Amino acid sequence: MKKILLLLFTIALTPIYAQFIFQREINLTKPVDHWFVDPVGNIYILEGNKVSKLDSLGKLTYSQAIKSQGEINQLVFNSAQKIISFSEEQQQICIFDNTITPISACISLDDFGISNATCIASSSRANAVWLYDRVNSTLFQLDTDKKVINRQLRNIAGLVGFSGNTTYLKEDNEQLWISDGKSSFAFDLNLNYLEKIELPLSSTAFISKDTFFEFREDVFFVMNLSSKEQGIGENPVPNAENISLSNGYFFFKNGNKLFVYRLA
Repeated sequence: MKKILLLLFTIALTPIYAQFIFQREINLTKPVDHWFVDPVGNIYILEGNKVSKLDSLGKLTYSQAIKSQGEINQLVFNSAQKIISFSEEQQQICIFDNTITPISACISLDDFGISNATCIASSSRANAVWLYDRVNSTLFQLDTDKKVINRQLRNIAGLVGFSGNTTYLKEDNEQLWISDGKSSFAFDLNLNYLEKIELPLSSTAFISKDTFFEFREDVFFVMNLSSKEQGIGENPVPNAENISLSNGYFFFKNGNKLFVYRLA
């Protein structure tokens, strides 16, 4: 695999030297599928409609069952003090403070004509969240405070060739990225189309601060999207199930453990 990746990425003019430095290991009580890290390194674990919060060292601090929301699929953070949850089953989002206490009543997406949202993403705009709705292949920005749609773009399948199978949705560096697992598409924050890249984005391949990271088996690849500088190195947690990056720290999940590293 290393030889294959080296062959694929030898076009770089100036290679990036990249090495991971181990920080700590966090033991979870049991293997979990859905977990998220907030901007200051707190860890949130989802089990059906239950949300548990661990501090950056893995100590349980809060736990709450949100019976009205059904199964919760995703959490996003507009800040370390505000948590936005998404339930695909119920087609609704709920807003909590950092003690998992509801701030307001949950918001039904059906009230905004959104009937098949599959994922959400945090927005740099205060009180806003991005959503993708399979119906008419539409991107939305929803203001959760004023409860209005700020922006929307319909039929991105027809406009840019997006397949509709969403593996990634994230705002980064004043751009909104969406991926179908094969190609990835960038829009500005007014939802004007910018570019398409032939790189997959997922839980192990993602963009942060205009830099693309991809982890495969025992190696990882990094590329600056602007300068095209590239690098390759050793994956510190081979075959990690998913990876999260928060405030410069990488969280690798493998079984019932999280391994935390920073990039030198």
